[in-house]
Amino acid sequence: MLCGAPFVVVCGLTGSVQWLIGALTAWGFFKGLYDANIFASVYDVAPARARGAAAGFMNTVGWAGGGVAPVLVGVLARRHGLGFGIAGASLVYVAAGGILVAAAVTLLRTTGITKRLSPVE
Repeated sequence: MLCGAPFVVVCGLTGSVQWLIGALTAWGFFKGLYDANIFASVYDVAPARARGAAAGFMNTVGWAGGGVAPVLVGVLARRHGLGFGIAGASLVYVAAGGILVAAAVTLLRTTGITKRLSPVE
């Protein structure tokens, strides 16, 4: 998500078709990496009996957030222009990426995995 955010900004602010195609390609690549791994990651930490509920919750949050996004982009576009509204969507990517990094660091610290990954003294 953090790697894709700059390309969302370029999509919104560029006036060049070539830059737009490149940014959309790069953004699609990074979004694909995220989408391909998010459910597998949840299944790694959720107990087998809770995986269906975890998947349902993730879909609910994703679709609910996705339903609000066009409205927010529309409000930003009306006030500042469509390019600004699209570029502003990158903030969601940065925020979500930050949350994922914080969750990963917390998980590593609380499970003691970092001690097992440290080089042998």
